[in-house]
Amino acid sequence: MKNPWANFRIVLAKQFAGVLSVDGIDTPVKVGSRGHLRLKSQTCEFVPIKVAFPAGSLTGTVFEGQTTLKLGTHCRSDRDVDQYVIREYLAYKLANIVTPLSFRARLARATYVDSRSKKTLSRHSALFLEHENDVARRLRGREIKLPHMAFNELDQDALTTMMMLEYMLGNTDYSIWTLHNVVIVQDKTRKFFPVPYDFDLSGMVHAPYAAPDPRLSLRSVTDRLYRGPCRTLDAFQAAAEPFRAHRVEMMAAVDAVGLEEVHKREVKEYLESFFRRIATPESIKKTFVDGCPATRSRI
Repeated sequence: MKNPWANFRIVLAKQFAGVLSVDGIDTPVKVGSRGHLRLKSQTCEFVPIKVAFPAGSLTGTVFEGQTTLKLGTHCRSDRDVDQYVIREYLAYKLANIVTPLSFRARLARATYVDSRSKKTLSRHSALFLEHENDVARRLRGREIKLPHMAFNELDQDALTTMMMLEYMLGNTDYSIWTLHNVVIVQDKTRKFFPVPYDFDLSGMVHAPYAAPDPRLSLRSVTDRLYRGPCRTLDAFQAAAEPFRAHRVEMMAAVDAVGLEEVHKREVKEYLESFFRRIATPESIKKTFVDGCPATRSRI
């Protein structure tokens, strides 16, 4: 079946008005930049975008029911720039395989057009990210907006799974305490569940502009660091089981997303290094239990 998201054109106009065209159907939109690090000109030439759709104009389109969507974009015009977008898309796919507590993403091919001259500016891979409200509805809950959260306020199994997922991806660009790159969903039993997003600074993506927070004393974003609460060996063993169980499926996903061979090989080697660390009770104890600060209650 043809993917209606596969190719689209977005035309940026003055004062952030624009037109998004998919398969010849034009939709007027409002666009704006988002994010922090990538807004700096020394980091990226092109910023991530938030697309806002006007009410009542989406009936019969692939965007029907949407209000706003985040659009992950390329950063620079380097040769491998599209590969990093695909690698972030892959991070979401891997998360989907392990847990439903994850955002869905749609990979697309974007053509950016100047609104005045109608000249094509560039063509690059991009990804649309599922809206927070849709994530919450899919999980039969609602998104909760809070200023802070501590580890002990969250569903503990879900928290451990999220922390192991972030460790697998080599991502440290998040915080439960400040709710940075984490959405909180509350279900009907009033339990809180963390849902992470935004993996472009992870070791899995390994983007050229990515660097770890100096406070973490990591040399590279490819250096993994477990930042979750301390658990018993049995708890970590249980959290690791879904990852081990889906190893073949995750490796197949790497093959399926369209990465060039050098990037595919790098991603697979990075994943294999994670699976070695969760392969046995001894490796799990060394990786996650030994040296974990018992006083850690939030990050």
